[in-house]
Amino acid sequence: MAALLGDRYELDGVLGRGGMAEVRRAWDTRLGRQVAVKILHRDLAEDDTFRARFRREAHAVAALSHPAIVAVYDTGETDIDGLAVPYIVMEYTEGRTLRALLDEGFRPTPWQALQVVDDVLAALEHSHRAGIVHRDIKPSNVMVVDAVLRPGGIKVMDFGIARPLDGEGAVTATTQIVGTVQYMAPEQVRGGPVDARSDVYATGCLLYELLTGRVPFTGGTALQIAEQHLRETPVPPSRLNPGLPAQTDAIVSRALAKDPGERYQSAAEMRADVRRAMTQPQPPAAAPHSPGPAPTMILERPYDDEDGGPSTATAPRRRSGRGRIALLMTLFALVLAGAAAGVTYLLVAPEHRTVEVPNVVGLAQASAERTLTDAGLRPDTRQEFSAEQAAGFVTRSEPEAGRTLTEGDRVVIWVSKGPEQITVPEVAGATEAEARQRLQDLGLLVVTRQEPSDTVERGGVVRSEPAAGSTVERGATVILYLSSGPALPEVPDVTGRSEAEARAVLEEAGFTVLVQDVPVGGADTPDTVVAQNPAPGSAAAQGTQVTIWVARAPGQPVPPTVPTDVPVVPPTIPPTVPPLG
Repeated sequence: MAALLGDRYELDGVLGRGGMAEVRRAWDTRLGRQVAVKILHRDLAEDDTFRARFRREAHAVAALSHPAIVAVYDTGETDIDGLAVPYIVMEYTEGRTLRALLDEGFRPTPWQALQVVDDVLAALEHSHRAGIVHRDIKPSNVMVVDAVLRPGGIKVMDFGIARPLDGEGAVTATTQIVGTVQYMAPEQVRGGPVDARSDVYATGCLLYELLTGRVPFTGGTALQIAEQHLRETPVPPSRLNPGLPAQTDAIVSRALAKDPGERYQSAAEMRADVRRAMTQPQPPAAAPHSPGPAPTMILERPYDDEDGGPSTATAPRRRSGRGRIALLMTLFALVLAGAAAGVTYLLVAPEHRTVEVPNVVGLAQASAERTLTDAGLRPDTRQEFSAEQAAGFVTRSEPEAGRTLTEGDRVVIWVSKGPEQITVPEVAGATEAEARQRLQDLGLLVVTRQEPSDTVERGGVVRSEPAAGSTVERGATVILYLSSGPALPEVPDVTGRSEAEARAVLEEAGFTVLVQDVPVGGADTPDTVVAQNPAPGSAAAQGTQVTIWVARAPGQPVPPTVPTDVPVVPPTIPPTVPPLG
């Protein structure tokens, strides 16, 4: 394999391997940035089905632009041992998969579990609006890029089996069942049509695992697990993890409904319930069991008798003069110490108590303001554009969560106005570098495609999609169509015409003509063209020689023909091949 893909990407180490492809780190020499390149396995590249599936992933994700989805920058093909193997150039992200973290024993808090699912649902909400169903939501397809799992701390990846929705919002059933059985919706198990609600079911399985440490259904074989998805109801998460927020059982139960009509009908609907659960206070952690409150105990020093022996319960105790003096001195010292402590408190105690800034990022504005007010702080609300948080939700605070303030201090919170809207500029006629720079300066991502153009020089920008003047979100992907040069003319269809007519039509179109004679067939008309090469409708450069085969009756004199040009004569079709009619 070439070390420089597409004359642009310098390949580096392997980041991972899967059943379909290998992912390698690479350096984009043109834009000077780190990228990840996903290359289809060579043996699979020989299979048209896998090639189509790989290209489908590229096209599906290239149409998506969301902070929680790994972005696709470019696509292409590279030659490996004479075979064109497709590759995808993607955003490079530092992190680890949620699967790897869970396998190492990581157990998220309920809030972290809900936050992960909130981000996953945000990504799905975006992809479903674009008409794309993921069909394989699971921990290994969730990349954790923030170890604290704050809002925006994950990215959904691997749309390798994603499919577009049909006109009725469903993916047509096929004979092939795709997905991972532990997270597969009942309709996927049956091989029936799937839609956005199938992704909701898989996300419910993911939430269940994050809350409990296990998937909803387990078994010795994939078939056993699939049967449970069809017939059994999972144990409520709170029975496996007491102390979960009250709403989590209801969210999981609705997401895992067997009938799609009883589930959340969209990722947005499930996300609304998840966000409501995140705003509720979590119950205190369960304390170790004890039979009751510990009794109050007064510890007394047993005073000794004069002879040094221990006092007894039966003998009345008599304190010596020395004992009484010691007791009085001790009490006097305690009084002095108490007085000193009181004076010290009055001198150094703050006028107000200190409080810790609560985390309000990701909360709705009203909820965030109430949380700060309840903590004794004064919220100061401002607005800003944000692609990470939906409109009306807090993006950040100043000071940040965890800082210590004095009661009554002000905390500034920024509330999202939604993604910033960008107008796509006119870039037609510009060079690729100029157009790319203009779009990236506006915060837009760029993917390139090629198409023929008679008016734009090779390599120049023909048009953009979305078109100039369109309004998109900051961070959206714009496709630049670069000129591959003038479109080649099509070879006219001259079959059935006379030799003279055929010659005239082809020469008018800019082609040269070579005539070959063949015996007339049963359905052929003498002196007419029965075949041609290149075939009708083929794209060919002007000046290309077109060979026509003309039917001749036995004994018929052949009119003298002189080719208009005879550069290179293609192999003559043997007389036994026609008639072609």
